[in-house]
Amino acid sequence: MRLPTIRKPFSRAGLGGVTRTALLLSVFLVLLPFKSSGEISVNMPLRDRSYDDIERLEVKGLTPSSMLSTRPFSRLEGARLVREAEETLATGGAPAYEGAGPIIGRLKKSLVDRYGPDSQESYLKPVERFGLGVNYSDKPPHFTNINNDGTVFDKGAALAADLSASGGAFNAAAFYLNPQYLAGKGGSQTDLRSAYINLAAYGAELLAGKDSMWWGAARHGDLLMTDNAEPLEMIKLTSTHPFQLPWVFSRLGLLKPTVFLARLEKDRRPLGIVVGAVADVERIVDSA
Repeated sequence: MRLPTIRKPFSRAGLGGVTRTALLLSVFLVLLPFKSSGEISVNMPLRDRSYDDIERLEVKGLTPSSMLSTRPFSRLEGARLVREAEETLATGGAPAYEGAGPIIGRLKKSLVDRYGPDSQESYLKPVERFGLGVNYSDKPPHFTNINNDGTVFDKGAALAADLSASGGAFNAAAFYLNPQYLAGKGGSQTDLRSAYINLAAYGAELLAGKDSMWWGAARHGDLLMTDNAEPLEMIKLTSTHPFQLPWVFSRLGLLKPTVFLARLEKDRRPLGIVVGAVADVERIVDSA
């Protein structure tokens, strides 16, 4: 639906064909007798403030195994980085940082206590977060339309509301739903801003559904992926956390390979595939 006050140029109300296929594939995979890694959770949304806190710890050298240039990553991965920061401080692996205490405290409350090794195997949060906002501008706004998952506001008044729900089952699968309601002068529309199921086994993570990705360290102008466009309907396979190859290949630094099959806009090919691997260039230079 095209609204005078809200535009979603490539909006696909509800779940598209790729998303439905992906979700059905995930349900089938859950039923297979595979060995779970015992590490499964939903991703941290790209606008989660925890990324900023973890980035502060990374800058101070407290999370040597972090790779924040590829987002999102799971909440379990975020909890692992918080524990790593604590261990680095305790062992003197990095210079003392006075601001680390409050940051680690916030992250432990939001991540470690909920998604640490002692977290529940199964859980359900039907209303994890609720957001409500009103936008008004006498001319087409600019900043509200940047990195907003493809939602574009025109001049006038508009109402936006969304909520998120998540759950996990037996440390084998996790799901995330983020429905969104938009209303303006021209009418209203409801769609799924994000909806996926996550599986993890043997150090790999499989996501099937609709979600955003961000590749690159900058706030704007990233080369490959941002959340400026609508989230992709995709099937994505990646590692649960960055890792280092053995032998001489260790000079490549930390790696986090990712491969995904996604549905693109109508004016492009119906399916797109991208294969990528991101390395920590700074560590490669330091080891040279």
